[in-house]
Amino acid sequence: MRGHLLYLMRHGIAEPLSSTSPEDCQRPLTFRGKERTKEVAIGLQTLRVHPQRIASSPLVRCMETAQVVHSTLEVEAPLVQCEHLAPAGDLGRLLLWLAEGEERVTLLVGHSPDISRFASLLVSPSEEVGLPFKRAGVCRIDFPDAPALGEGTLCWFLPPRLLRRLGEKGGSSERGKR
Repeated sequence: MRGHLLYLMRHGIAEPLSSTSPEDCQRPLTFRGKERTKEVAIGLQTLRVHPQRIASSPLVRCMETAQVVHSTLEVEAPLVQCEHLAPAGDLGRLLLWLAEGEERVTLLVGHSPDISRFASLLVSPSEEVGLPFKRAGVCRIDFPDAPALGEGTLCWFLPPRLLRRLGEKGGSSERGKR
């Protein structure tokens, strides 16, 4: 495989700012957020998503989302924190980071609106495409070579509700085989 497959995912449902999470960077996923992210990850299994690496923003809610997906998809490579996926991260440096890796299939977990802006710029010459990611939503973008601005082809863009349904269908058929 010469090209690259890139999966972009927004973090799951996080706790609001509160006395227990007074800073935005410390907000964890809610219990429901963890459950739904797991269901989304099962949907990704049904779609035969097999990333060679998963990278996440260093913020707690993204790392927790990435950990759930990492363990559900049984990714062998360790989970990586990538500062370029933090809010207002540097897209140019993120592209360089992606190009430096040997892996051809990567899943990135980030924040809104950055992940939407990034997806738009990868498949078009501007941010005008407008790909509004719901929490735990995922898209797949294919590249003939290394990921580059405007060079990607959007293969699919799925909301979490549909991914959870795919997981239910895939999971029920697996249970029936046992």
